[in-house]
Amino acid sequence: MTRPKPRRTKHLVLGAVCAVAAVAAMFPPVYLAASGRESFLGLPRSLAYFVLVGLFVTATVVGLYLAEEKRGDVE
Repeated sequence: MTRPKPRRTKHLVLGAVCAVAAVAAMFPPVYLAASGRESFLGLPRSLAYFVLVGLFVTATVVGLYLAEEKRGDVE
């Protein structure tokens, strides 16, 4: 059994992070489960959910950009 190349592992990890971000952003039951009267960091939970998902998606896009820049794919 051979070990996967580190480059392929990095691609799999980045792909998994993108999939998690997409599911978190577009899966309504997660949002509905987060809605409620309780607050999180001083915000209503539903608003905090959107803020945190937005930050996570932004961090994912920046991470992908940095990975492509490191490989030399960015012109």
